[in-house]
Amino acid sequence: MFGLVSYPVSAIMLAGHIAFGWMFGRDSGLSWLFAVLLLAVVVRLCLLPISWLQVTSLWRPSGLRATEKPAFPVLPYAAETTVQVLVFAGLWHVLSSFDRTGTGVGQPGMTPYENAHTPNYLFDADEVQSFLTARLFGAPLSVTIGSGTPDLRSFAEYGGMPSTGTIVLLAMPLIVATAVLIALNEWSSPTREFARRKVQPAVALYPICQWMLPILVLVTGAWLPIGVLIYLLGTNLFTMVEHRAWAALSDVRHDIRR
Repeated sequence: MFGLVSYPVSAIMLAGHIAFGWMFGRDSGLSWLFAVLLLAVVVRLCLLPISWLQVTSLWRPSGLRATEKPAFPVLPYAAETTVQVLVFAGLWHVLSSFDRTGTGVGQPGMTPYENAHTPNYLFDADEVQSFLTARLFGAPLSVTIGSGTPDLRSFAEYGGMPSTGTIVLLAMPLIVATAVLIALNEWSSPTREFARRKVQPAVALYPICQWMLPILVLVTGAWLPIGVLIYLLGTNLFTMVEHRAWAALSDVRHDIRR
């Protein structure tokens, strides 16, 4: 089931790792960092037409009276949410599949050697070993704050066993920054404007997006891989720039019509 999403996700990440590996070294944490950020940028670029539809739906059509409310773009909103959830799940699965040494339900229970020499979707064994070796401020990208000692031991032969303290020091700023950006982006989102105009279902959706999503990130962040946190941070940074661009275009349109 995950293959439909995980293969495209791994393809974009692989292309990014190859490109940035020439700049920073294939086993560098920066190469893998920018590979994940490339995924975030590609996804947001693909969603730009949908985002544009949401923004322009706020602009009153020529035949709409001042007392009438614009219609909430349900289909574009649902499409964007679906894509984001699928990519999120696919990335989580790809990153988790770099470490298949777990012995829990549904986990392969490979030895560290077997794990390092088994391809992961489009990543061959050399790429898997590169990922296992790479460190970002001392932490691998597939670990979480909640990773136990058995999980961390699988990295011992590839870059050394990371410490929980190192993971916490990297993950916590990512978690907090992501939660803050989500809240700020929702404050400047089309959903907020629809809610301000009392258009349903935006009135019900806006409080969930504004407050519940940041809280959800803060609560569950300890179980999100570093790579997923980087993706969430990257996509929200792109969204912030996107909102500023849409606001600027709306101001230009308003000035022209005036």
